[in-house]
Amino acid sequence: MALAGNFVKDEIWHALIVVISNASELHGYTVRALYKAFQKSNEQEAFIRVAIWCIGEYGDLLINNVGMLDVEDRITVTESDAVDLIEITIQCHASDFTTKAMALVALLKLSSRFPSCSERIREIIVKYKGDFVLELQQRSTEFNSIIAKHQNIR
Repeated sequence: MALAGNFVKDEIWHALIVVISNASELHGYTVRALYKAFQKSNEQEAFIRVAIWCIGEYGDLLINNVGMLDVEDRITVTESDAVDLIEITIQCHASDFTTKAMALVALLKLSSRFPSCSERIREIIVKYKGDFVLELQQRSTEFNSIIAKHQNIR
């Protein structure tokens, strides 16, 4: 996916997310592998979507090196590093609407997993309240409200 991402059909990356979500024993390995691959190349849209989804879903496993396999090298990733990666993606002008929307969802998920970054995440999300894409405006407004007022449902 890192090589052919822009040529991968939506059904394929959707299916990969389903496969990843069903392989609970590999969640930690998968999120670390995607994080490392993203560091090397972040140009393929389908790959970026899968990586962002995994980081939003399993970010806590990434920073705590949970589920390490024998073949893996330990990596050091902070909460801020994970948020940085999502922020880079959402600010990239080449990212399309779907990727930016997925990045906003990932940020919302991380806001509950990374309480120390919650305010920074809220600030990133708020930037999209005035976006020209109505869907991003709506997500930004709703997610900001959830972070600010409804911490029990985050």
